[in-house]
Amino acid sequence: MPADDPVRELALAALDADAEARRLLEPGAASRIAFSVLYRFAVDPGFELGPADARKLAADPAAQADLDRLLRDNAFAYMPRQAAAASGSVERRETEAAILTLTPSKADPGQIYLGVELLDFEATPPRQLFARPDGGPWLRLVLPAFSGSRAQLLLTADIDIAAALADPKTEVCLR
Repeated sequence: MPADDPVRELALAALDADAEARRLLEPGAASRIAFSVLYRFAVDPGFELGPADARKLAADPAAQADLDRLLRDNAFAYMPRQAAAASGSVERRETEAAILTLTPSKADPGQIYLGVELLDFEATPPRQLFARPDGGPWLRLVLPAFSGSRAQLLLTADIDIAAALADPKTEVCLR
């Protein structure tokens, strides 16, 4: 279905309404982030979580589990934590679908190049990269357009997602 399909939007709204009605019937239930908001965050690179929804997500383990399932289901590629014996920083992550590489910039040590290479040249490229550091929330990075089977981004080394990608305990999901 296209991202702007009115039937899909109506179905998501109905799921939200049902879930919210059930939660409201529970004594002392706090308002949760709507499932449709989690869905849009997972699939729409142009959608940003508002501050209130980001706080709700951070405080709700069930919503975090919902997001985890959304990201893993139908992911272009999922890269689990690396082996427990892995130490130091990660420079390369590889699956049967894609290869991620981190390369320090020679011109500026405060910058890192993130390369994404697709191994299936005919595959529809992913539009987002999600990274979850050990014990942390999912971080999102919108990917640029691919040239052939490759995309490259220049990241500032001190941002959360750059640090997460270099950590062997981080999970990565391409969507």
